[in-house]
Order: sequence, then structure tokens, then C-alpha cells
Amino acid sequence: MKTMSKSTGDSGLDILLQDLDLALAVLKGANTTAQPDRARRNHENALKAYNHVVGALQAVTLSEEVQAQFDEKLSLLASRLRATSPDMTIA
Repeated sequence: MKTMSKSTGDSGLDILLQDLDLALAVLKGANTTAQPDRARRNHENALKAYNHVVGALQAVTLSEEVQAQFDEKLSLLASRLRATSPDMTIA
């Protein structure tokens, strides 16, 4: 297992953090659209991003600082998904 921290300049971690930011933005858009199909699709895409990041993080060991960043964003995304998509299963 590879140990990673933001000080190593790992662009993969930056991409995963951006994935979470994008998922949060997509979810926000899903909650404001009047089109049910678009809202459902955006909720599903946000969940896919969440699951992708969780899976990718299983392959690395993060520094405490970086782990805290991911934990904060993952927790926020999971709570928003649960609040707006109670029928979706979130790990």
C-alpha cells in the first residue's frame, strides 16, 4: 500500500478531491432542477463519484492531514446524498 500526502504533490489526490467537489456541485444542481430525470441522474452521478473515491482511497495510506480533508468532504457528500436521496444506498 502506498503512503501519500499532499506534500508529495500527488496529482491523483488532487483529482479525487476535485471529484468530490464536482459531486457536491452536481448534487446541488440536482436539488434545484425542475426536471425529475435530470435530478435522478445527477444524484446517481454524485453517488458514483462518492463510491469511486471511497474505492480509490482503499489502495493508499494517507497522511492524517490529507485523510481529514477526504473525511470531511466524503462525510458532507454522504450526508447530503442521504438527505436528498433516501432510497439510495450510501456506504
